[in-house]
Amino acid sequence: MKRIDGNGKRDCDTGICRVRKMRRLRRRRRRLTLLIFLVLLIPAGVTVLYLNLFPVFLKNRAAGNETAGRLGVIGNVRPGFRKKTGEFFKKQEDTLKETELTQVKAGKDTGITGTEARKEKVVYLTFDDGPSANTEKVLDILKKENVKATFFVTGNNPKYNHLMKRAKEEGHAIGLHTYTHDYSKVYSSEEAYFDDLQNISDLVEKVTGEKTKILRFPGGSSNLVSAKYTKGIMSSLTKRVKEKGYQYFDWNCDSTDAAGNNVPVERLVKNASSGQGEQINVLMHDTDAKDTTVEALPQIIKSYRSRGYVFQALTEKSFAPRHKVNN
Repeated sequence: MKRIDGNGKRDCDTGICRVRKMRRLRRRRRRLTLLIFLVLLIPAGVTVLYLNLFPVFLKNRAAGNETAGRLGVIGNVRPGFRKKTGEFFKKQEDTLKETELTQVKAGKDTGITGTEARKEKVVYLTFDDGPSANTEKVLDILKKENVKATFFVTGNNPKYNHLMKRAKEEGHAIGLHTYTHDYSKVYSSEEAYFDDLQNISDLVEKVTGEKTKILRFPGGSSNLVSAKYTKGIMSSLTKRVKEKGYQYFDWNCDSTDAAGNNVPVERLVKNASSGQGEQINVLMHDTDAKDTTVEALPQIIKSYRSRGYVFQALTEKSFAPRHKVNN
């Protein structure tokens, strides 16, 4: 309690004021300690961010792939450090994934870069699932336009196998796709896949007189249908084919002719010509049902040529777009 002495001044009894003064002092000390801690923590945090992120960013930028550089900043941070940064990195990673998906749709290069030295802009026209009667029409157009392309072939239409030889003799590349194109068989096991691959490889060698080491997985390396038959098979196959000396190719520009038969020509031209970047791998098909793909091809060639692209057939050293493996 407070009281007033004879001189009119306040005084404390029972030490209450003294206790209050001690409490105020302790609060001030805690605030000062917190302030000092923050002053020291902020520069330390900035330093840690710099040391963990900047070298990785520079490393990937030096490799010449800006997208990989930005994604690498997230992907290569030490797990413990990344965990501590919590939601910040989660949001950044989500943003980068959205950017990568946008670039894939736009046809930008998001795969690995081959060892061939390229100064010009290159487009690789690729045709899956042939040969067929339409393959002959495609070859006629390519010959007329003086354009080279790549055919990922199957063994489903032996009547037209001779077109593999013609394509090879005219300077095109022959790649392995699948002998049967029966997903339930091809992806029933790893052994089944390699048996199928060997069958189509033997066929190509028999018809063309040469072995080929380039391939495209049925459905691409990102396919989900394989999970219906063997869980995790694509994760294994993408590694094993490289160990066996093959180079596999996905694509970074899709004509969307696989969406159905008789897809409108104008839609195919728009989609197949949408590729951007220095090296573009365009997915198309040359089965009997893809008449509109044949019709669209001259306009697709004209579009890329007008933008200064040259046309090349794939080799083992060519740029190889790679999708994210989902199984």
